[in-house]
Amino acid sequence: MHRLAATDQPLHAFTVDHGLRPSSREEADLVAAWCRARGLRHTTLTWARSDPARKGGGTLTAAARQARYKLLCQACEQHGLDRVATAHTADDQAETVFMRLRRGGGQGMAGMPRERLIAAGPGPAIRLLRPLLGVRRARLRAYAKTHDLPFVDDPSNADPRYERVRVRALLGALEEQGLLTVAALCEVAEATALADRRGDGRDLVQAYLTAEGLHSDGSVYLPLHLPADGTALGVAPLARVIAALGSAPPRWADVPPPASIVAPLTLSGVQIEPDPNGKGLWVFREPAALLGRRDGSRPLVPQPLKAGQHVLFDRRFIVTAPPDTPPGASLCPLGQLVPPSIALSTSARRRLATLPVICVGERVSHLPEGTGPTVSQGFARWKDGLGFLHANSEYEAKPIMLERFADSVIRF
Repeated sequence: MHRLAATDQPLHAFTVDHGLRPSSREEADLVAAWCRARGLRHTTLTWARSDPARKGGGTLTAAARQARYKLLCQACEQHGLDRVATAHTADDQAETVFMRLRRGGGQGMAGMPRERLIAAGPGPAIRLLRPLLGVRRARLRAYAKTHDLPFVDDPSNADPRYERVRVRALLGALEEQGLLTVAALCEVAEATALADRRGDGRDLVQAYLTAEGLHSDGSVYLPLHLPADGTALGVAPLARVIAALGSAPPRWADVPPPASIVAPLTLSGVQIEPDPNGKGLWVFREPAALLGRRDGSRPLVPQPLKAGQHVLFDRRFIVTAPPDTPPGASLCPLGQLVPPSIALSTSARRRLATLPVICVGERVSHLPEGTGPTVSQGFARWKDGLGFLHANSEYEAKPIMLERFADSVIRF
């Protein structure tokens, strides 16, 4: 930004104040003053934290990251910007790779990409750039000192309760002894990203999903041998499908070979059921993740909905409330409106249980476009089905499973 400030390039600087330290507002004001002195636009974005995350815990760190990117996307949308740059360094990349390596599972070793698309909920995609990903942190500090640029050392960067702080200290010690360097970990990230781009069978699976594998209810049918060339379905593509439908990516070590799955199983909030004919697998969102569990886990709370509103539902659908959305309407999973003994009684009903529907009270008013016949067939033999399915209207509920499978957009 210091270099660009001397050009005619239009810039808008954003500072995210997470409100986690007493001095955070003062630090944001310091950036604002620096920008103002150079005629640059600046906006401080404040995180209105409402979650009960414990300070120093991983939950708070993850929540702050989610909030930061969401606020940045919302600000870009508000100001008509289509890209945002962050100052992640090579040290940040090495720490990220090391942390993911420590967790195991074989995923995430590609680290942070230099460029990707992000979005706030159902909003438009914003291009995230990391132009300093190949630059060491020490070099940036030296640049700031050379050009008399003010900077602040975040005291939380010395707090050993945070995993990244402990990893940073460990990597520093390893690098001093020549045992493991930041450069080596960054090379691992680059090599892994290149290997990922060359494919692990995902291209064939993605082509199949685009053509016929993804159903309007959000479920996926995966044949054990892909129809294009008879290629056997591998663990990696199945793991990607699970990550695209569930609450979190599974550890690849926990994903069994698809051909070995002969009984229903659940991974990362996704249910996998073998087809009775033995030729494929049904993969869909686990109903209990939205309807609640016997252990007391809470069900998804119905969301009040107004005409024209856009909602990201369960990170699986982008919902657009139609003009005829009735007063008092809510958005909820279909299974919440059906007795559990009915909602979970067949494979077809389990697949429909997490479908987002617009309802008024306990009656469905709108079904997602194209799902009417599937829903009617799934509940045809239920004696109360006709009264329950009083909906003749449809609305737009766009599945984003393919977006998540391809890892093309991250939504916060």
